Amino acid sequence: MTLQVREAQPQDFPFIRELAAVSGLSSISPLRKRPPEEVQQAIKSALSSLSEIFRAASPFRLFTAADENNLFLGYLLLKIELDYITGQMQVLVVDFAVIPSFRKHGVGSMLLKKAEEFAGQMGIKAVAALVTTSNEPSLHTFLKQNYVEESTLLLKCLP
Repeated sequence: MTLQVREAQPQDFPFIRELAAVSGLSSISPLRKRPPEEVQQAIKSALSSLSEIFRAASPFRLFTAADENNLFLGYLLLKIELDYITGQMQVLVVDFAVIPSFRKHGVGSMLLKKAEEFAGQMGIKAVAALVTTSNEPSLHTFLKQNYVEESTLLLKCLP
């Protein structure tokens, strides 16, 4: 299978929203007791303004992965930001998903390589991601690409 990663276009948005709503369920910590329907609606709502990414000053970049027949396989949403602890710029993987039937075929690895390539083009030396501990597919992909744990997010759910 030949894979290609390219910048997303407006016609890609419905695919991205649907895949995000499905894959986002594996990103929600079991500690956050929310019904799956609410989670999916929140994700779709959060991604309703994807067109804002195309503004010239937007810190976000969105990429899609497809096969040789232009079948969409996954996407990658990046944000260029300042790491307030180090004072250095970094590229944050905000969202990242691969169609479940195409996982373990190199799609996720290729998307992460695109994040690294993009960071390099911007002169940025770090790519970071927040991944919930229950999201084993994403954790596996990041670890396989030599990402290491740097910090821990602590959570206390209040009544």
